[in-house]
Amino acid sequence: MTRDRILVCTNAYPPNFVGGAELIAHYQAKKLIEMGYEVIVFAGEHNNNGARYSVRKDRYDGIDVYRVCLHDRDYSSDYFNFFHRQIEECFSEMLSTFSPQVVHFHNIIGLSASLTRIAKNRGVKTFLTLHDYWGICFKNTLLKPDGTICDGHSKCHDCNPHISDGEITDIPIRLRKDFVLSQLEFVDFFISPSAFVAKRYIEAGMVAEKIRVIPNGIDTKRFSHIKKTKSSTKLRISYIGYLGKHKGIDTVIESLAHLQNRDLVQINLIGDGEESVRYRDRVRELGVSDVVRFWGKIDNSRIEEVYSQTDVLLLPSIWPENQPVSITEAMAARIPIMASRLGGIPELVEDGVTGFLFEAGNAIDLAQKIDHCLQTRDSLAHMGERGFDKISVWSFENQMKHICNLYHSITLQERCQSKKIVLYIGKNLNKQYTNMIDMFYHGNNDEFRFLLMEWLHEEEIKLADYACVVDNGTNIEDCNAALKAGIPLLVPENSLSLKNLCIDNKCGLYFSDALEAAICLEYLNEHPAIKELLGLNSKQLLIGSLS
Repeated sequence: MTRDRILVCTNAYPPNFVGGAELIAHYQAKKLIEMGYEVIVFAGEHNNNGARYSVRKDRYDGIDVYRVCLHDRDYSSDYFNFFHRQIEECFSEMLSTFSPQVVHFHNIIGLSASLTRIAKNRGVKTFLTLHDYWGICFKNTLLKPDGTICDGHSKCHDCNPHISDGEITDIPIRLRKDFVLSQLEFVDFFISPSAFVAKRYIEAGMVAEKIRVIPNGIDTKRFSHIKKTKSSTKLRISYIGYLGKHKGIDTVIESLAHLQNRDLVQINLIGDGEESVRYRDRVRELGVSDVVRFWGKIDNSRIEEVYSQTDVLLLPSIWPENQPVSITEAMAARIPIMASRLGGIPELVEDGVTGFLFEAGNAIDLAQKIDHCLQTRDSLAHMGERGFDKISVWSFENQMKHICNLYHSITLQERCQSKKIVLYIGKNLNKQYTNMIDMFYHGNNDEFRFLLMEWLHEEEIKLADYACVVDNGTNIEDCNAALKAGIPLLVPENSLSLKNLCIDNKCGLYFSDALEAAICLEYLNEHPAIKELLGLNSKQLLIGSLS
């Protein structure tokens, strides 16, 4: 009997660019192989010196990995990091060669959100683990420029109004969100490690019945037998992760000025990132170099060395984390946790039981928690044991048992298109026209999705309700796909050929500015019979032009 084949897809994979999401993808792939499945990995590889979109095969930890070369801009949120036609072609070839029954996606920003559609259209079951907020936030973190957390899912323009790929310019950021969410509709089932992240996606419009909360597994055998090295007199508090602003390291450094017994504390910062130099400078500036030790980046294969020299694991994030791997590993190593009271962290850490929670970004609150640890140091070992008892239930075996049950119990779902679709046609988008998004959005809540036709395949274009030309250089030929699908047009009145096309053939309306465009769209939406007639005329027009 042939084994079921599973393709694991992720935008990065060990040993490259390793964060929690990539580690989870790898651990799951290994466990699936142990359970008897045939598994390969399709992953992005950040390499500016390589041939862009070239694919190389290697073998990592006993698993065949196909790595597609990506450059800086492929991952950058300022560009189209969610759409790469060349990667879609590579992925299609992989599906043809491997013929999996299941594709399990992890983070795929940097690859292409349309990979979900490609797998779905091949009749493959699609699952996706939600590691962060890339599906609803172009920065992945929900953090606004002022460091506060976004409380909505429709305010992306406040952070970055427009994006571009160099060829297609001035794309409203709303199109990015709408496109990604439209592609996530091709996923049969979502897995969220925390209830918090699941809730945020549901608030953004995801169908609640398609999400299951399954905590990430942990290799308890690996971490449960770590032997602690003895400390002299200092309490060793370790942070493990990326050195970026969203991780809250500023809070740690500033808290040192508020400690009552700073000479009894050692802060270990393990990791690297774009803020590393600034953090080192700030430590020297405050004169606390004797307290803070920068370890640099440590490969996860050596992480036991860190835990053996750690009394308390610290995670001071100012963004709402999901289910941090550093916390679950530390709990498996019987280490108490000190972390922000934010995101999915409180689902893991019980304040006063398995660790301590403090207000994110509050240096004084953190200092008070550290002082409390010093005063109750004898209780830390008991807290670590309580944490181990809690996390030991979620071994990788347990996690993958739940996930594999989903693989076999979930049938291939029909895509459920939840919104009406407005196509934008053009490459040099005119802001005067694209502003209709904001006008219509605020007036009609969240009934529509605005999608750039350039990003869609023919079968998706056929599902659109309206097509709006937002580029004065657009010609009739550029509209053929919409006409063929029988979609009514909205065109600028100063595009005379398109205006005359709509008037002579009764296949659309014309507008002078964004306000009129929004009014036209609202009119057609409220008069479906007129919309249907215009669409029918569009289709007949194309047929007539080809006869």
